Amino acid sequence: MTIEEVKRRLESLWQRNEALQRGYERLERMQDQIESAGGFTLSDMPKNKSPLPDRKTALIAKKIDYEKELSGFAEKLQNDCAALEADIKQLDNINERDVLIYRYVDFELWEDICFIFFGDSVDYEQKHDSYSRRLRRYHKSAIEHLVQIWQP
Repeated sequence: MTIEEVKRRLESLWQRNEALQRGYERLERMQDQIESAGGFTLSDMPKNKSPLPDRKTALIAKKIDYEKELSGFAEKLQNDCAALEADIKQLDNINERDVLIYRYVDFELWEDICFIFFGDSVDYEQKHDSYSRRLRRYHKSAIEHLVQIWQP
């Protein structure tokens, strides 16, 4: 496996997590639609014997189907992240391990990872760019070592 292939594999995890987060947001919107849809009405008046379900029932069924789909997607992503984490734990350098775990298992943003690593430094604000470059070097080195682990 090449460095580019490792980068693509890691980026794929990141993108799949982004898609999962958007899926959860969609579920929230679906729930809002269900809550705002007209409720069931109870009255003695005759009802239309339409074979079509009412809007709220249709929305609930759609949400249940999407939850099942999203659950399978989330489980696959979780399994892939667990396998990646097991591989990452084989790296000797703790900084390399941590940067990959924060980024591709915990899905932290670069800015947040930089703060996790160096935020306690008294000169963090002044040397932020320097710390950011150091973090990228850890990342680059970690990917190079991950290539070796993933060699057949």
